Amino acid sequence: MHPLCPDLTKLSDDMLQEKVVDLQKRFTQASRCGPAAAMTQINMMLEDYQFELNRRQEKMMEELMKNNKKFTDIINIS
Repeated sequence: MHPLCPDLTKLSDDMLQEKVVDLQKRFTQASRCGPAAAMTQINMMLEDYQFELNRRQEKMMEELMKNNKKFTDIINIS
């Protein structure tokens, strides 16, 4: 986790996605002509934002599976 990363739980999904795209653009720019230290810092921030997006998607999928009968009635073949 990046020490200067804000509280990502307060951001909307759209804001998170926009920030990920922005950080990816900055990382690409830094990889072309920036110092390696800048790339490291941008990558750390990018990982934090992507982790929060993944966490939200996993939570949403768990809720969907819990609330949907199709997923609870799956045949266990093991």
